[in-house]
Amino acid sequence: KIFLINKQTSLPTPVPVIDVVLCHRKLGHDAVELFRQALEQYFYYELICDDLPIHGFIGYTEPAEPRPESVETRHFLFTHFDFSISHNERRIIQINVTTDRSRVVELTDMAQVEFDFTYSVKWVNTTFPFKKRMDLYKGLWFLKTNK
Repeated sequence: KIFLINKQTSLPTPVPVIDVVLCHRKLGHDAVELFRQALEQYFYYELICDDLPIHGFIGYTEPAEPRPESVETRHFLFTHFDFSISHNERRIIQINVTTDRSRVVELTDMAQVEFDFTYSVKWVNTTFPFKKRMDLYKGLWFLKTNK
């Protein structure tokens, strides 16, 4: 509930994309604190591409090191997203996203932080039929509903 962004980004098909800047962000102290709280509550994002859901965590936390007695937690926001898009001819079959813990911004209690969100896209050929593509998403935790 912190941010809702409707970003219409067209992806070239099927040309690989490497390290494209999606947007530049400058977060002030209040926004940094909201993200820190979201990270502590394991917030995740949801993207929809060609009616397919894409989910992932926005970042992670870890205990401050090297002082084990420290109660301070470190907060890291993912800034780069690697998309792998499986396609059968010109039809998207499946989309996966991964993140890299080396491509993060640390959110401390500083007044502000600036960074770029970036992404890469790898296209993978498949023979999996388009009409069965939702079968690939069965049983995933984020598609389950309460009954």
